[in-house]
Amino acid sequence: MHQFEILCESTTFSEFIEKMLVHFPGHAGRQYQKMDDAGITIFGRQERLAEDLIDILHYAGEDFDPNVIRMTPPKNVVGQLQEWQMQTRYTPELKCAVLEAEKETLKRYGYGTEIGEVVGSYCIPRAESALEVNV
Repeated sequence: MHQFEILCESTTFSEFIEKMLVHFPGHAGRQYQKMDDAGITIFGRQERLAEDLIDILHYAGEDFDPNVIRMTPPKNVVGQLQEWQMQTRYTPELKCAVLEAEKETLKRYGYGTEIGEVVGSYCIPRAESALEVNV
């Protein structure tokens, strides 16, 4: 196993995120920096992937029908399933910690700084948060 897998092995999503923040703060930002270093200047955001793909294909001068992309049904949508949403919830405190650890990367790529803009929408209500996170 890689050091990452050893140090971040977890039984829950929240536990994984907590370990990431302790052992690898800013990890996502470092991964994106590798893309910058490789000269990648255009990328698609998950939040609007179809439209970004259309923009990238136009930029590359490709001949294609944008409507085919827009009408293609989503794949791998497990994140939309209620069961998955329940398993990947954050406490408000954990969301804040993720935002703080990745704030430079979020700024670099034009994301907002409000938690709701950045870290999904699956937040554990405060009344449950004490039960969920072992900080």
